[in-house]
Amino acid sequence: MRWIILFLILSLSSNSQTFRVPPLKNGGDKIIHFAVSYTLTYTSYNYLKHKMPKRRAKIYSILIATGAGIAKEIIDEKWRKGYELGDITANSAGIGFALFTIDF
Repeated sequence: MRWIILFLILSLSSNSQTFRVPPLKNGGDKIIHFAVSYTLTYTSYNYLKHKMPKRRAKIYSILIATGAGIAKEIIDEKWRKGYELGDITANSAGIGFALFTIDF
């Protein structure tokens, strides 16, 4: 069931991507932000849960994905088109959905 929900979310189109720099049309950039944050959170949690208490593994997995998202936005701000609130929102949604799908 959760894979169906993930597929439906990833197939949504977001029009928040700016038109002046269209690397991916129809919000594909936001889908990538969501998918990478989801993957980082889910995968790092499943790796860390065998090495430490599950609560700490969950916190660290959130920090890993958040740190990667912040680093990407810093790079965008400094050397590219500037950071976008939509990217940060997509990252947060990916982390939130990963936490929703993590087995406790």
